[in-house]
Amino acid sequence: MTSRSSPLFFTAIRDSLREGITKRTVLRDILAGIVVGIITLPLSLSQAVAMGLPPQYGLYTSIVGGAVAAIFGGCRFQVGGTAAAFVILLTPVVAEFGPSGILVASLGAGVFLILFAFLRFGRFISFIPYPVIAGFTMGLGISIMMHQTANFLGLKLIPQPDYLESFYQCTIKITALEPTDTSVGALTLILLFCIPRIHHWFPKSLVVLPIVTGASILIGHFYSSWQPITIGSHFKSTINGAVVAGLPQDLPQFILPWMSGIGTSQLDWSFATVHTMIKTSISIALLAAIETLITAVIADRTTQTRHNSNGELLGFGVANLITPFFGGFCTSGAIVRTAPNIRAGGRTPLASLSHCVFLLLVMMTLAPIINFLPMASLAGLLIWVGWNMCDFQTSIQFIRGAQRGDRALLILCCALTVAFNMVVAIAAGVVLASVFFMQRMSSVSTVNFVPSDEVAEKNKLPRGIERFCIHGPLFFGSAQRSLEVIQPWKDGLAAVIDLADVPFIDSTGILRLREAVDRLHIGDLSVALAAVQPDTKVALDNSQFFELHPFLRIFKTSAEAIDVLKHEQSTRPVSPQA
Repeated sequence: MTSRSSPLFFTAIRDSLREGITKRTVLRDILAGIVVGIITLPLSLSQAVAMGLPPQYGLYTSIVGGAVAAIFGGCRFQVGGTAAAFVILLTPVVAEFGPSGILVASLGAGVFLILFAFLRFGRFISFIPYPVIAGFTMGLGISIMMHQTANFLGLKLIPQPDYLESFYQCTIKITALEPTDTSVGALTLILLFCIPRIHHWFPKSLVVLPIVTGASILIGHFYSSWQPITIGSHFKSTINGAVVAGLPQDLPQFILPWMSGIGTSQLDWSFATVHTMIKTSISIALLAAIETLITAVIADRTTQTRHNSNGELLGFGVANLITPFFGGFCTSGAIVRTAPNIRAGGRTPLASLSHCVFLLLVMMTLAPIINFLPMASLAGLLIWVGWNMCDFQTSIQFIRGAQRGDRALLILCCALTVAFNMVVAIAAGVVLASVFFMQRMSSVSTVNFVPSDEVAEKNKLPRGIERFCIHGPLFFGSAQRSLEVIQPWKDGLAAVIDLADVPFIDSTGILRLREAVDRLHIGDLSVALAAVQPDTKVALDNSQFFELHPFLRIFKTSAEAIDVLKHEQSTRPVSPQA
C-alpha cells in the first residue's frame, strides 16, 4: 500500500498529471464516463427506492459524491456513488428517523473515514481474511433479495425497521400479492437472467428496464386494471413549495442534512438518537472503507497500477461529508462501476466526473420518462444484483477446497450478516480468524527436549544438564503450551534454554518464559539463556527480564553455554556419600 509519508489529498489527480494527459485520454475518459453513467442510472434509482427514499436521493449521491470522491480520492479508476450493500444497513434508519437520519449518519461516516485516513488505516484492509469478506458479501446479497420481496410482490405493508420482520410479514401475507406487480417483477428477473450479455461493458438493465416499462405501459393502455406501482405514482417531493410526483427535474439544492430540506428538524437529538447515529456512522464508514478499498485493489490488479489507500479513504470521507448537504447519502466505491470504467478505457478521474455530468443531464431531461418505471421492476433488478453479489458458484468451489476452519468462517459470517448486520459479522469473523491463526501458529512454536541420558551420551556431558530448544515465536497463542514442558527434574544440575529460533516474543511469552525460569531456579538448577535474537532481547530488556532474574547466565550460542557448564560440572567437587 502506501507509506506514512505519502500525501493524502488529490493523489489520483497527482498520479494522472504525473503520467500525462493527452487529447486521446480525455476522449476515452468522457466515453467511459458515459458508459458508467448508463450503468449507474438504474442502480442509483433502485437503491434509493429500496431504502424508502425518493429516487432523486440516489442520483444526488452518485452525482455529488462521485464528483467529490474523484477529485479528492486516491485511485484513478474508482467511480464513487451508491452501493447495494448500504440498502440493508440504512433502511432501518430511514424507517425510524426519515431522510434526515440517513443524511446525518452519512455525514458522520465522512468524519470517521477522514479519521481513518489520517490514522493510516488503509493498509489494514489486507488483514481481513477472504472467507470473512466472501461471507458477509454473500449475506448482504441474501439480505437484499429478502428485503425486496415486498416491492417485488406489490405488497402494501407497514414499513418495518428490521428487514427480517418485513420478510416475515411477506410470507404470512403472500396471498395478498398484486398479480400486476408480481408479473412485472418476474418478467424483469426472467429477462435479466436469460438474455445473453450484449457487450462486455453494456448493462443488461438498460435493455431490460425499458422493455418491461414499455410493455407495462402498452398493456395498461388496453386493460385499465393493469396499474403497477411506478416511481411517479409512489413518490412525491416538495420542490420550491410545489409538490412534484416522482423524480423531479431539479438540480441538487444545498440543504442542512438534519433538516432534510423540510425546514424543521426531524431529529430530537436525544441521547438515544445520538447513540444510534454514531453507531450507524461507524457501520457506514467501515462498510464504505471495505467496499472502496477492495474495489481499488481489484482495479490495481487489472491495470497493473497502485492506488493510495489512505488517500482513497480521505477522498470518500470528504465525499460523505459534503454529499448530505446536497441531498445525497453515503458514498463508496463499487466494482459494478469501476470495472466497466476500466473496460471502457477510463484512465483518470475525469471519467468519474464525466459519469456525474451524464447523470445530471439525464435527470434534467429524462425525469418524466423515468417516472414510468415500475417499482416491481426496480425490485427485480435489485434481486438480480443481490444474486450476483452472492456469487454462489465461487463460494461453493471455495467451500469444497478450503480448510474446515475457513469453510466455517465463510458460513458463519454469511449467517451473522443475515441474522444481525455486517458489523457483527465482520467483528466475529476477524476474531474467529484470529483464533484459527493462533491455533495454527501455536502448533509451529515447539520446545525440543532431549533427555539427560541421551545428552550425556551424544555430547559427553555430565548427567543432570538439559538443553531446551524453542522453535517459533512466543506469543499469547503459543507460549503457554510451548513452555509448560520446561520443568525441573530429579538430580538436575543445570538447564540451557536455546532461543536461536525465536524471532519475537510478546508480553505473554515473556511472562511464560519468566515462569519457566523461576520453576527451574526454585528446583535449584543453574539456568542459562543462549542465542537470544536482537528483537527478542530488546523485548526482554524493556520488560526488565534480566534485572528480575539476576541469577540468569547469558551466552551467545548454545554450544558456548554447554562448554562452560560442562567445564563447571567437571571441576565441581564431589559431595561425600552418606
